[in-house]
Amino acid sequence: MLSTDIPIAWSADRIADASRKEGEPLYGLYHDGEIIIDPNVRHVRDTLLHETLHAIIAQTGLAEPPGPLHGDAEEQTVRALTPLILHVMRENRALINFLIER
Repeated sequence: MLSTDIPIAWSADRIADASRKEGEPLYGLYHDGEIIIDPNVRHVRDTLLHETLHAIIAQTGLAEPPGPLHGDAEEQTVRALTPLILHVMRENRALINFLIER
């Protein structure tokens, strides 16, 4: 069962620390069940959706070896899907409203 409660932290300092550890610039990160976003990032919605997809994938186990999204495949998939999903959401508000109805 997927968790519906994914904490989101807005912290430039935590992202800067993670960027130094990773050796590359980061705008957001999903780590230990929490999404962390740099609040100063230019494309905050894209970044938040990107990290949400990582959180969802983590809960499915598909990125664990020997899963189909293990290694680089997860990041490639998330990078490909994020702008497309965001575009569909922005252009189809009626669809989104229908999907979130209970």
